[in-house]
Amino acid sequence: MNVDQPPVHRAVEERRLVSLLPVAILRTDTTGCCVELNPVACQLLALPRDRALGLGWLGGLDEGPRKGLRARMERSPSGNPPFTVELLLGLPDGGRKALSCHVLPMADDDDGVTGHWVVLLDVTERQETERVLRRTAQELEERVRELNCLFEVSRAVERSAGDLSAILRETVSILPRSLRFSQGAWARITLEGKSYQSPGYGETPWLMEAPVLVHGEQAGVIQVGYRKGSQPPDQDSFSPEERTLLDAVAQRLGRTAERVTGRRLLQEREEETRQRLTHLTRVSTMGEMASSIAHEVNQPLTAVAPYAQACRRMVENGQAGLPEVQQVLTRISEEALRAGGIIHRLKDRVRRQESRWTECDVNALIRDVEQLARMDARLQNVNLIFQLAADLPSVLADGIQLQQVVLNLIRNGIDAVEGVEAGLREVVVRTEMDGRRWIRVAVEDNGCGLSPDAVEDLFQPFFTTKKEGLGLGLSISRSIILAHRGRIAFEPATGPGATFFFTLPILDDE
Repeated sequence: MNVDQPPVHRAVEERRLVSLLPVAILRTDTTGCCVELNPVACQLLALPRDRALGLGWLGGLDEGPRKGLRARMERSPSGNPPFTVELLLGLPDGGRKALSCHVLPMADDDDGVTGHWVVLLDVTERQETERVLRRTAQELEERVRELNCLFEVSRAVERSAGDLSAILRETVSILPRSLRFSQGAWARITLEGKSYQSPGYGETPWLMEAPVLVHGEQAGVIQVGYRKGSQPPDQDSFSPEERTLLDAVAQRLGRTAERVTGRRLLQEREEETRQRLTHLTRVSTMGEMASSIAHEVNQPLTAVAPYAQACRRMVENGQAGLPEVQQVLTRISEEALRAGGIIHRLKDRVRRQESRWTECDVNALIRDVEQLARMDARLQNVNLIFQLAADLPSVLADGIQLQQVVLNLIRNGIDAVEGVEAGLREVVVRTEMDGRRWIRVAVEDNGCGLSPDAVEDLFQPFFTTKKEGLGLGLSISRSIILAHRGRIAFEPATGPGATFFFTLPILDDE
């Protein structure tokens, strides 16, 4: 544009050039009154040209932004760089439009400001896109926090080995880190009458909670909050996503509590059933050994009668002095105590007792059942041999239950040698270390062995190769050894017969 043109011609040329520009542009005086604008600007402002001139182009602005823009234009000195402001413009149809307003001061030959060029850009879509992106980023961040929280809770459940207290202690440390303002946050869980809380817990108005339902009934509550003096900057302390997260954690803990308590009840019932079956097999074993026990009890009782008769004759004939009578009475007492001891041990074996886990000497447990086992062995003409390794470490065990396993394996061995010629029947009970951390107890016989078909079902309930019997002995023995974190198995002997053995972890390995 030729600046030497007369003012009238210059204004016409200026209007023509401005009208050709593809962007919204207008020119104002120093006070912000519009003196010229192009059709694109009229379209953007949704105003006809005559209404947009003067201060009309600012009519859609709120009073505060309008006064601020005009004041800035009026104070704009010569040489001042362009500036940009973003405005929210009200439209005649009631809508609103976001504008980016770029203002360029115009100077005359004396560097005085004569007005401004104003370029208007519609940034409504851009701002909406930015708002959507910010919201999406925030939602993504919250979703990541939620997933991290649920993942950490899941890891806590996996590590806990069913310990609900350990799960809850970890969860109260996880939850505060999952909130937007984690620095001042705390968490508290109350479940099954116990409370677990993170550091900083205290009374606060910034609190959110969710019930923990177990089998449909409220069994506890999860709470998260902010310490006084560390409240969040916004009015709503917790976002909808955080409320959703707390509900999800509460549901997860409820389901976990259901599984843990259900598993606990199942284990208690399994233990009760196992104890009942163990007691049943003990009673059954004593019943099967009745003839052996009767023989053992009959021996001392048979000896008592002759001693008593001899003592009476000596007294009647006046031949008995005090030393002789005392000697006979001592023998009678010894034989009676021997019979009483057999009956007492039998009662201990048959009586049902609560399971008691203590530090046990495996060899001592075996020696306690040795006499009872020898009763049966003698009646069946079986040579019962005990080869117990010295100085074995202790184990943590229920002694009565382990003795039941040993006695059951010995009786199976005695039954297995029934077809062997008398005088050659042999059952060996052996203890030894199996590696550095395990004790091995084996019962070996020189009987007929087992068929391959029988081996597959040996430890199944109600399976037996005997003509009589419940078929529960090995099955119960297996459950007992597994409860002791051990292993029970069968292996063919190198010669005739078979070997049954079980292993137990030593106490240092617990």
